[in-house]
Amino acid sequence: MKQPLFESSSLIKRGKNLIKIGAIHQFYEISYTCSKKTTEKIGSFLFESFFEIKGNVNQKIFTAYKSTARPDVMFILWEDFPYFNHAELGSELVLQEIKNHGIKYLVIDNTHVKSGWLTERIDRYLDQIFYPGALELGLVGLSHIQAQSTLGAKSFEQFGKDIQQYLEAKASVLKRSSFKYIPIRSQEENRPRQVVLKEALVSLIGE
Repeated sequence: MKQPLFESSSLIKRGKNLIKIGAIHQFYEISYTCSKKTTEKIGSFLFESFFEIKGNVNQKIFTAYKSTARPDVMFILWEDFPYFNHAELGSELVLQEIKNHGIKYLVIDNTHVKSGWLTERIDRYLDQIFYPGALELGLVGLSHIQAQSTLGAKSFEQFGKDIQQYLEAKASVLKRSSFKYIPIRSQEENRPRQVVLKEALVSLIGE
């Protein structure tokens, strides 16, 4: 078994079960923590939060939601100033949910991200662990909503280029079906958030 390339974050409590993503990565199961349940209505589906990551001053950085009506979809809300440990932990939570609970589609909302979060370290982690892990586990599609901030939007564009290049280069080599990546550039059109969220979901699962 290949050893993990990165240290797993200690921000959150973990269980004793080891999650193994082929020979790509392994980590101890992440326990669900959510200080206050919140909901998001996306199209006709109601999503409820089940996991969150907070920053040093108790501000929300990452919140994950699922819907009982569409158990194959996970909605992820990123906010504020994400750093590497947040990106690592959030990525592991996503991989855990794909493996253990059959998540096939991700809607990721970066609207309220304020920073240029795609650092060299995060980019390397995504390239070496998250992208191949998602392919290995059979993710089908990911829609990604652009940040409103200038720095966040710049990272959004670079992420889109990086993931497309990765999928084109590696999916056939890894002998896995490539998942679909759909960027949603809401900032350019200034549309209501609910309209943007519905578009992101519909782009993955249809009406």
